[in-house]
Amino acid sequence: MKPVWLIWWSCLLSCGHSSPGVVMRVTQKWMDYIVSEGKDVFRHMLQHNRLPDVIGSTRVFGKVDYAITGITVEEFDPSHAVVVPTPPTDVLLNVEGSLATVFGQWRVKHWLITDNGNFTLRISGVTLNSHFKTLKDSSTRPSVSLSSCHSEVKHAKVHLSGGASWFYNLFTGFLEKPIRDNLNEKLCPQVGEVMTILQKKLATFLVSADLDAHTKIDYSLINPPRVQKTNIDLDLKGTIHRSGAQEPQEAYVPPIILPDTQRSMIFMGFSEYFFNALGKTYFMSDILKLTLTQEQYPQVFWLRTGDYSPVIPEIKKYYPQSEAVVLTVTAFKPPEIVLTSQLTMQMEGILDAHVVLPYLMMEQMFSTTVHATFIADTVHLSNLNLKVSFSIQSFRFKDFKSFVGHVDVVELEHSLGHMLRDYIVRAINSGLSSGIPIPSIDDVTYQESAVSITPGCLVLSMDMYYTPWKELMGSAPVLAS
Repeated sequence: MKPVWLIWWSCLLSCGHSSPGVVMRVTQKWMDYIVSEGKDVFRHMLQHNRLPDVIGSTRVFGKVDYAITGITVEEFDPSHAVVVPTPPTDVLLNVEGSLATVFGQWRVKHWLITDNGNFTLRISGVTLNSHFKTLKDSSTRPSVSLSSCHSEVKHAKVHLSGGASWFYNLFTGFLEKPIRDNLNEKLCPQVGEVMTILQKKLATFLVSADLDAHTKIDYSLINPPRVQKTNIDLDLKGTIHRSGAQEPQEAYVPPIILPDTQRSMIFMGFSEYFFNALGKTYFMSDILKLTLTQEQYPQVFWLRTGDYSPVIPEIKKYYPQSEAVVLTVTAFKPPEIVLTSQLTMQMEGILDAHVVLPYLMMEQMFSTTVHATFIADTVHLSNLNLKVSFSIQSFRFKDFKSFVGHVDVVELEHSLGHMLRDYIVRAINSGLSSGIPIPSIDDVTYQESAVSITPGCLVLSMDMYYTPWKELMGSAPVLAS
């Protein structure tokens, strides 16, 4: 009988299991913000849609023909609106006790009189109950759909003004129901239109980000959003690959644990796996290769053979004239990134020193393995990019090989190493200066961001705001009456 762990591991491989390299959490705080701002859009859409005319007849001291036209919602107050996550897939929008004021024109025809004027309709007890299903769409982005909607307008009171309104107010009860019903018929379609707007915004979710001209980050969803009691989690691939190269093989990533708090609208967890995948990408680029020549750095010490006399006693025997030296540092394997309470990067590379002879002939002077440990001293969010800068913690030589006789390796490591530390850190930070694009949608800004690092995970927390609400209302669709 197979051990349980072996069966589990076999299932991971055979069932196409994929673990998220990045998890994005949308909290109740963000959903409350969307409801707060969305009420203005919903109100705007209602106020720019006329309700259908009401034409009919009734009997009050004889037959009375009436027409109610130009019915417009002038005020709508959905102040008691809440959004409630409903696991495992739905989100509930609940509006209760809302008020509205409707204006329009009336016209009546009676055997005694024909008249017209204006009316005011006060509506109260408006309720709206809508369920939205969270989805992963065909482009592997998050999306939503309206799965059910129910609305009710409980109370309506019409008051006519102008003309002989004192007389016509006697039969306003016959008008209240059709106007109330017409308004009720508008509410759910308007919710559907708001959902259409939200779907279009979610369709701009960044599923592929350019890290550089040849490298992309894949932030596509690996499963539908997971709705929980107070938040919605998005499991993102968080893989990195070179343009045109085959997608990296799926790897098991330990679960990403995000804070169980509502203090921020958005949390993003980046796994250790994600950063090591970045390290492999940088290993394939020139960021982890440094070359120092006298032409580039004419004032730098250690770029001529004469500079080495204190640590290589026989250097003049090999090179009587002080010749130019080229130093190269090249990583021979991807760096290893470790997340504990800080972000640490460990690198191993080869330091080669070559002497430039006449006619551009090159001779090797020495080589050594270099072990370096870097600490991220700055990690912050800037313009939707996660930016990291390093300082060096340790730098040491190992397996030193000399081609110019005896070398005082300890002194060389102390003196040359100090200069190399500075240039290596500068080169790495320069290569990382553009930052790592984070998942986002168009026209949003992240504010009040903070970074925390826990074992195996870097967590970004922030508030997210949608900037062009006024432009959004200007482009809101208008339903036909």
